[in-house]
Amino acid sequence: MVSLSTLPGQSLAWVPLVHYGPRPRTPRMCSSVNPALSTPSKLVRILIVPDHDHLTSATPMEPGWYQWLSQSLSHYQVETLRDFPDPYASNTKRWESVWLGHLRRSLGFVLREDDTPGSPQPPLSSSSSYLVGHGTGADAVLRLMETEAAEFVSGVILLGPCDEYFAGERHGRRFHWTQILRNAQGRLAHMYTSNDSRVSLEEAGEIARFVGDSTMCSTDLGRFRNITQFPQVRDKLVEWISHDHH
Repeated sequence: MVSLSTLPGQSLAWVPLVHYGPRPRTPRMCSSVNPALSTPSKLVRILIVPDHDHLTSATPMEPGWYQWLSQSLSHYQVETLRDFPDPYASNTKRWESVWLGHLRRSLGFVLREDDTPGSPQPPLSSSSSYLVGHGTGADAVLRLMETEAAEFVSGVILLGPCDEYFAGERHGRRFHWTQILRNAQGRLAHMYTSNDSRVSLEEAGEIARFVGDSTMCSTDLGRFRNITQFPQVRDKLVEWISHDHH
């Protein structure tokens, strides 16, 4: 297992990160934000929507940073949707309604007619929800954000999403970025690596141009599976929560 804080030959504090935004592209350095915040008045929920690719490997194992993030932000409610259906298990709209319904219920959304019945979480008026979409989970979150407004989600972190959407479609299509950006209202962060097995640098660059807040975390972290810590994700969540509740 590789830790982001102990990459060979370098310290995490000095890993150069590339930021894509309205300003000129300039390298920025990792910084550590103190996550020891006081508990906000509203319930803060952080949902990790997992990558399903690791389940198809010879030795399926949940990425270690999932548990690390939960422990690092233990004063908040951090959950991993371990029973979240694989968005790419089928290319039918019927299957799409299954996992979209599951994701909406996990967030406490009002169920739609095409959603499978279930038990919703506490009403969103009493909580702030932040999503961390990893791999195929990031693709699912983007699909969700095509239709859901920012009033339901306080922030979204995308880790290695593809630039085309296939779930529920017979042929890949581009994400509807106009709707996504309008619904997210500036609360999108994108992180990627240069050696992702599924997303090329060209694809990542295309997503970066839409998102704006985009970071290349390192050159050898692949799909963010074999790492035990992910300070960049923690720090971005802390930044948003601090702004929202203080």
